[in-house]
Amino acid sequence: QIGLYRIGTLGDFRKLEHLEGISDTEEGVKFVNVDIENEVFKTGAEVPKNLASLGLIRCDDSSTNITLTNIHTTHTLIAPDAYIWCASTEKSAEVMSQFGGANTCVEIHDVPRFITVLNQIMLTMDVIFLGVFEVQYRNRSENWERDSLGLHPALIKSLDFQLQKEVRAIWVPRHSDPIEPTHGRCDGLANYCRVVAV
Repeated sequence: QIGLYRIGTLGDFRKLEHLEGISDTEEGVKFVNVDIENEVFKTGAEVPKNLASLGLIRCDDSSTNITLTNIHTTHTLIAPDAYIWCASTEKSAEVMSQFGGANTCVEIHDVPRFITVLNQIMLTMDVIFLGVFEVQYRNRSENWERDSLGLHPALIKSLDFQLQKEVRAIWVPRHSDPIEPTHGRCDGLANYCRVVAV
């Protein structure tokens, strides 16, 4: 059996020339609503660190206490480009039709081993493996969680895609150079897959 794979990127999924089930101009984007009335934080606390990560404040090591008053804003958070491998948790002829009339459904019958082999391939590319996650289908707007940046933007998709019931493996590059989708052959992957009827 031949094991062919393709791993996309957030940037590539945003392109309009892809098929209906792939193209999403808002891939990796979310909107974070921040509301702070009047609070004082110590330097190094998680809240100011997260606000700095959002680009809403800047503080240096000489700051001791940080006072924030009347902050009400929505910040657009765009995830840096990342490698994304996608699969569905369910078989669906309707979803397959969104991918250019795909006519073959492949089941991964040993997911842990499949992901291990795929991860070994990807780790040769100077990346960090974040894991495999279920996509959440919902509004891209969320309230700021204060002690974290919330759900990774790559795991949010609009309700238009909810029938896909997608899971994603994510790898982020250790560098800031542009990345492109990658594909290749690894016959070991085929050992954990089988063609199934839909």
